[in-house]
Amino acid sequence: MLSERHDAKVPVFVDGEAGYDLALGDGTLEVRHYEELERRIPLRRVASVVVRRSVSPTLQALLELVARGAVVHFQDGEGHTSASLVAAEPVPDAAVRELVDRIDDSCMHARYMEWQRLQLQHRASRIFHRGAVASIEALEQALVRYAIRGSDRAQCQLAWNELRGLCFAWVDGQLTLKGLRSLVVALRRQQLDLVRDLDRILAIPLLWRFAPWVRFYPTHTPRERMEFFHCQHGHLTDCFSPAISALFHHLHLQSSAATYVAPRPSLTRQRRRGGLP
Repeated sequence: MLSERHDAKVPVFVDGEAGYDLALGDGTLEVRHYEELERRIPLRRVASVVVRRSVSPTLQALLELVARGAVVHFQDGEGHTSASLVAAEPVPDAAVRELVDRIDDSCMHARYMEWQRLQLQHRASRIFHRGAVASIEALEQALVRYAIRGSDRAQCQLAWNELRGLCFAWVDGQLTLKGLRSLVVALRRQQLDLVRDLDRILAIPLLWRFAPWVRFYPTHTPRERMEFFHCQHGHLTDCFSPAISALFHHLHLQSSAATYVAPRPSLTRQRRRGGLP
């Protein structure tokens, strides 16, 4: 459902197989159903677009949205994100150019892998409010088992795979919009995949939120899944920005040695454990 607030950014879901299409109106995005106008949305309100098997030309409208800062994801008939449209990458700032030069001049593999390990541990510990988790893989598997308990396993796995595709596309788009594409390319020259690793880091809190949602809504539509993901953008940004800042800091360190520091338990938890009066 679209928000009724006139200034609110909204996601748009277009299912080409169901006869939906987009057209560019006078400052609006027109949603058509078998050529009949169904809804007009001001371009300024469109936050993102998900297109599933578009069966007619919509490129002009989508490119206009991309130019205005929206990100467009394309899905196949099974809900897998197959492509994304984002605005052209801005010129990297001085800090990015300096880090890219530093990466090209030295081997960053050890420092990068340490950053990845710490970020995964940090995201896991934020969920359980305790120290480092012994196995990230075991945690991921446990969360998936929790999500599918009492639900249709195949449908739940399909829904999660679709969300992972949206998350991967979101990360890829954010890296471009933030002017970090040259950093991605520089790391890839050292066989390091920043998009994949950020996607895995962000997937931990996303899966933690998806598990209770899918148990509460076991029979949901693709549109509802997309709207659920749209609601997670703020949480993803809260994870994405610190992770990028930590990456810059870590790759600038003179030594690859680092120590994981678990977040302090909340005051409420300390009181429950008898640690505070």
